[in-house]
Amino acid sequence: MATSRRFRSVRNGSFLALAAAALTGLLFLGIEVNRELTQLQSAPRDNVHWTLSQMEVDLLLLTSAGDAALGSGELAPFRQRFDLFYSRVSSLRDGTFVRSLDEDSAVTRSLDEIRRHLDRATPLIDGPDQALEASLAELVEIFRGMRSDVRGLSLEGVRIFAEMSDTRRKVLSDLLTQAAAVAAGLIIALVASIFFLLRQYRISMRKTEEAAGVADRLKRTIDASLDAIVVADMEGRIVEYNPAAEQTFGFARDDVLGCPLGDLMVPERYRDAHAAGLKRFLDTGEKRVVDQGRVHLEALREDGTEFPIEMSIGVAGGPSEPMFIAYIRDISSRLEVENALTEARDDALAADRAKSSFLAVMSHEMRTPLNGVIGTLELLRETPLDAEQRRIVEIAQLSSDILLRHIDDVLDIAKIEANKFELAPLPFDLNQVIEHVVDLNRPIAAARGTSIAIASRVPEPATYVADRLRIQQIMLNLVGNAVKFTENGRIGVSAIETNTGEGQSTLELAVEDTGIGIHASDQQKIFEDFVALDPSYSRDTTGSGLGLSITRRIVEAMSGTFGVVSAPGAGSRFWIRLPLRRSPEVKALPPEPLSLSAAPLKTLRPCTVLVVEDNDVNRFVIKKMLQSQGCSVTEASDGRQGVSLAAGRCFDLIFMDISMPGMDGLQACEAIRAGTGASRESAIVGLTAHALPEEHRRYLAAGMNACLVKPLRRADLERVLDIHGKAFPRSGVAPFVASANDNRGSIVDRETFDELSEILTAPVMQTKISTFGTDLETGLDDVDTALRRHDHHAAGERAHALSGAAAFFGATRLRSLLLEIERHCRDGSTVEALDAHARTVVQVPLTMDALNTLSTPGERSAD
Repeated sequence: MATSRRFRSVRNGSFLALAAAALTGLLFLGIEVNRELTQLQSAPRDNVHWTLSQMEVDLLLLTSAGDAALGSGELAPFRQRFDLFYSRVSSLRDGTFVRSLDEDSAVTRSLDEIRRHLDRATPLIDGPDQALEASLAELVEIFRGMRSDVRGLSLEGVRIFAEMSDTRRKVLSDLLTQAAAVAAGLIIALVASIFFLLRQYRISMRKTEEAAGVADRLKRTIDASLDAIVVADMEGRIVEYNPAAEQTFGFARDDVLGCPLGDLMVPERYRDAHAAGLKRFLDTGEKRVVDQGRVHLEALREDGTEFPIEMSIGVAGGPSEPMFIAYIRDISSRLEVENALTEARDDALAADRAKSSFLAVMSHEMRTPLNGVIGTLELLRETPLDAEQRRIVEIAQLSSDILLRHIDDVLDIAKIEANKFELAPLPFDLNQVIEHVVDLNRPIAAARGTSIAIASRVPEPATYVADRLRIQQIMLNLVGNAVKFTENGRIGVSAIETNTGEGQSTLELAVEDTGIGIHASDQQKIFEDFVALDPSYSRDTTGSGLGLSITRRIVEAMSGTFGVVSAPGAGSRFWIRLPLRRSPEVKALPPEPLSLSAAPLKTLRPCTVLVVEDNDVNRFVIKKMLQSQGCSVTEASDGRQGVSLAAGRCFDLIFMDISMPGMDGLQACEAIRAGTGASRESAIVGLTAHALPEEHRRYLAAGMNACLVKPLRRADLERVLDIHGKAFPRSGVAPFVASANDNRGSIVDRETFDELSEILTAPVMQTKISTFGTDLETGLDDVDTALRRHDHHAAGERAHALSGAAAFFGATRLRSLLLEIERHCRDGSTVEALDAHARTVVQVPLTMDALNTLSTPGERSAD
C-alpha cells in the first residue's frame, strides 16, 4: 500500500511538472510571436529603407545646389542642402539598423567613407564665404563622385532588408509552428487530463463508497462491542462514544460528545494527574498510559460512583489531528470473583495449615502418651506374671497396637495429600513378604474358623526392587480386610508375574476370600477415605475405613492399578498390578518384624547413655529399657540440662527428645556439636512423635545420627544400641569400631553382615569382599573424574550404585558418605561433593579392613 501511494505521488508530480513546462513553453512562444508581430508592425525598417532612397535624392539635390551656386554665387541653399545630407548620413550611421550590422559590413564601410568626405567639407561649409567660394567647384566634384557610393549603399541596404525580411518570416513561421505544436500537446494533455480526472473521479467515488462501508462496519463493530469504546481528540474532548460506554458509564451519547473526558469519567482526585499526563504527552510525547497495554484504573459513573476498569489506550490518525481511542472494560465482577477465589484459597490454605497443625499435634500428643503406655507394657511383660495378668497385658498391647495403626493410617493420608509421600525402593524377596503377612494373619483367621493359604508364588529368585514396607502394608491391608469379612471360609493369596522386557515386570498380587461379598454399587466406594459399609455388612468388624483408601493411594503412587471382583454372598477378589523391576544380583533384605516379640533382647556391651526427655513417663520407660540392657543411664529433663551434662562427660549414646520447652532437641544437638564438650562426637539419636520424612531429614541435618518415632519399641532400642552403642568403646579396639573423630556410627552393621554370612560360604564371602574393594577403587575414581568434569548426573549415579553395594555388606558409614556424595551431586554442589569424596576415600581402607576381619572364620565363630 505504501509503494502504491508513492507511485501515485510520483505520477501526479510528473504530470504536473510536464503540464507546467508545457504552459511555460507556450507562454514563451506567445511572447516571442507577439514580439515579432510587434516588430513587423513597427515603422523603423520602412524609415531606413526610405532614408537610403532619400539619401540618394538628397545627394543629387546637393550637387544641383552646388552647380547653381557656382553660377549665381548663392551659397545659402548649398549650405542648407549640405546640412540636410549630412544629417541624413549621420542619422543612418548612428541608427539602430547600422549598429545591428557588423563593423566590417559594406554598408558600414560606405557610410564611414561618405562620412569622412563630409567631415572634410564641413570646415569649408561652416567657414567664410570666400573660402567656400574658392573650394566650391572642388566640393561639387567630390559630392558628384559620391553618387556611386550612395547608389551602392542603397542597393546593399535593399539586399539586407530583403534577407532580414526572409529571416523574420522564417522565425515567425517557426514560432507559429512551435506554438501550434505546444498548443496541440496541451490540447492532448488536456484531453488526457480530462480522462484521467474522470478515472480519478470514479476511483474516488469507489474509494468513498468503500470508506463509507468501512466506516459503517467500523461503527457497527464499535456499537456491537461488549467493551466501552471512547474516542477523544488531542484536547481530551469526546468525539465518539459507543452504546457499551453508555451502559458502562451511564451517560447518553448525545450528552457527552464534545465534552471533556476528564470532567465526566475521571474521579475528581485523579483529574489533576489526568490533565498533567495529557499535557506531558502533547508537549513531550512521553507515554505512561498510552500504548502501554492494559492498565487498571478507577472510573466515574454518571451517578458519581467509582468503579474499577481495565483500559487500553492507543493513538490513531484523525481527519485533522490524531485521536485517542480508549477500550474500557468494567472489571467489578471479575475483581469480586478474584477476591472470592483469593478468600477461598486463603481459607483453603488456612484449613490446610489447620489440618497440618492438627496432624502434627495429634502425632505428638497421641504418640507421646502412647509411647509411655507401650513401653510400660513391654517392661511389664518382662516381669513375672501369672496367666491372667499376661492375658490382660496382651490385650492392652493389642489395643495400643490398633490405636497406633489408626494414627499411622491418618498420617499416611496426610502425607499423600501433601505430596510428601516418599517411596524407598530396595531389593526384597516378595515370597518372603507374602509368607510373613500370611503367618501374621493366620492366628487371627484361625480364630474365625478361616484358613489362609498361598495359592501361587512368583518363581525364585523372587527379588524385586521396590518399597518393601509399602508392599507389605498393601498386603497386610488386603489380607486383614479378607480376614475381617470371612468367617468359616477360605482365603487365598496369589502372586503372578508378567515379564514386559528389559528387566521390567508387571506383578499382580491378589487376595481372594469366600466371605460375604460386596454389592456392585459399593465396590468403588470402599476405596474412599473413612468409608465403612452398612451395619449389616460390618456389624462384627472394626476399623477406621482407611485401609483400602491407603492401599489405593500407595498403589497409585507406585504407578500401579487396583480393583475388586465381588458379588454378595460369593466372596471377593481384590487385586493390584504394579510395574516392578527384578534384581536377582542383589540379596534381598529380610522383612521388617511387625509384631511384638516376647523373646529377650540381645545382651549388648553395657554403655553410658544420656536420656534427654521432658516427659517423666517416657523418660522412665526409656531408662528402664536401657537399664535392662545393662546400660548406665543419666537423665536430663530439658535441653539445657542435657547440653550441660554432655559437656562434662563423654557418653557413648545420647537419646534426645525433639519437642521440649525452652531449648528443644534440635537446638540442644546443635549446641553439643558446636561446643567443645566431652560428648561432642557422641552418637545422638532423636526421639520424636513426628513421622514425616522431611522432619527426619531436618533432624539429621542438625547433627543427629538417627531418629526414632514414638512410641519407642524394644526392637528399635536394640537396633540403635547395636549400631550406635558400640561406636565409642571404652577399651579394646576392633577394626569395625568408629574413630573418635567420626560420629556416623559403626563402620559395619554387624547384624546385616552376620545375616549375609549365614547365606554365603566363607570363600564366596571373601571373593565378594575382594570384588567390592575393586569396584570401590574404580568407582571412586569414576566419581572424581565426573565431578571434575562437572558431570553431576554421572557422579551421582556411580555413587548411588556404590552405596547399594555398601548396603549389601552393611558398610553403614561408607554408605552414608556415598549417599552424601549423591545428595551433593543432585544439588549440583561440586565443592561439597569433592569434600565428601575425599572423606570417602579415607573411609575405604577402614571399611575393607573391617570386612576382611569379620569374614575370617575365627571372627565369625567368635561372634
